[in-house]
Amino acid sequence: MDKEEIQAQPTREEVKQEMLDHLQEKYGEEFECQSIEYKSWSQSGYEHMFAYPKDGNPKNNFAIYRYDEGERYEDGYVGLLMKDNYYEIVDDIIKKYFEENTVNINYKYVYPDSFNSKISFEKFLEYANKKNNITISIYVQVEDGFSEERLGTLFGDIKNEIEKTISIAFLSISCYLREGYREDIEQYSIENPEEDTFPTNNRIMEKFDSWGQIDFDYEYKEGE
Repeated sequence: MDKEEIQAQPTREEVKQEMLDHLQEKYGEEFECQSIEYKSWSQSGYEHMFAYPKDGNPKNNFAIYRYDEGERYEDGYVGLLMKDNYYEIVDDIIKKYFEENTVNINYKYVYPDSFNSKISFEKFLEYANKKNNITISIYVQVEDGFSEERLGTLFGDIKNEIEKTISIAFLSISCYLREGYREDIEQYSIENPEEDTFPTNNRIMEKFDSWGQIDFDYEYKEGE
């Protein structure tokens, strides 16, 4: 690379702003940079940023990648936009089994640049069910005398229902008696609103399982 080519390269600040501008143009809202790793000898070919909506919670961050001097992008914001749909699916199922419950759903992936805020959840799910492993953590209140055998039966029913829609996932259900649920879940949520995991001090039992497998050979083609 000669002197003129070096001088023509954007500065790091310009690259950061370009990435934020790309997100704003794509989604119609402003974003903040939380952290960024610039292209270097050890990380050639792309820049990597964690960003979040300017008016949103920094914990709701997502990744954006800038490839080939800005010729191609991938980001994970559409995944955040779809998360409420996952919550609705799980909430509708779990409330049939446990009246008092708290659900946390976690995943962080990037998506083809054509995936924007206008994509339907059905279209998004077609891709996600091949490429995303969804972590579903459920915390429930149970009565004294609730048994591990009973949990196993209900867990199987809940898993079977969720699996009809979500093809790749890790599911855990943690059980608490009334006072333990109030302390570890309800009170902790009030005191630590930024946290999306909970203490296990008062958990009396837990069951977990996973299903599905990411298709690493699958490559999305525009127009599918």
